[in-house]
Amino acid sequence: MKKIKETKKKVTKKPVEEETINLKNVINVFGIILIFFVIFYALTIFVVDKKNKNKKNEEPKYPNLVVESNDIVISDILKQSDEVYYVIAIKGDKDIYKLYLNSLGDKLYNINLDNALNKSILGKETIITEDPKDIRISDTTLFVIENHVITEHYVGKEEVVNKLKTIAF
Repeated sequence: MKKIKETKKKVTKKPVEEETINLKNVINVFGIILIFFVIFYALTIFVVDKKNKNKKNEEPKYPNLVVESNDIVISDILKQSDEVYYVIAIKGDKDIYKLYLNSLGDKLYNINLDNALNKSILGKETIITEDPKDIRISDTTLFVIENHVITEHYVGKEEVVNKLKTIAF
């Protein structure tokens, strides 16, 4: 009989020690990442709680804030439902007009020139047109509007105050 040569493949096995070292390294890396997440989470909670406590102790920034329902934008100047009403665009100090504003109530609308939507009407001279988007105001102006048409306008503090005196009282 003939002898058959048996060939054995050599399988190289990694030692058990190397596998456990690799497994330990993976566990260590995950542990370190987990520790970082826990630290960031704890810091976030600490900072947010500290900010919330500080906000509770602060007074509001605008304690006397009053929303005026009669504020309109220039594009709505002719769109109010009243048959006759007044629209005032005040440039500068509003305090001298408060008495008149309160006495006219719902018949007087205010164009807030501090509103970004109304910045386009500020100009070097006052120009009054039928189309609200072409109106330019250089000083405090009072509009008298009847049936959705500007019938009169008064420019300057003196003229406006004189007209407000006649219609308010």
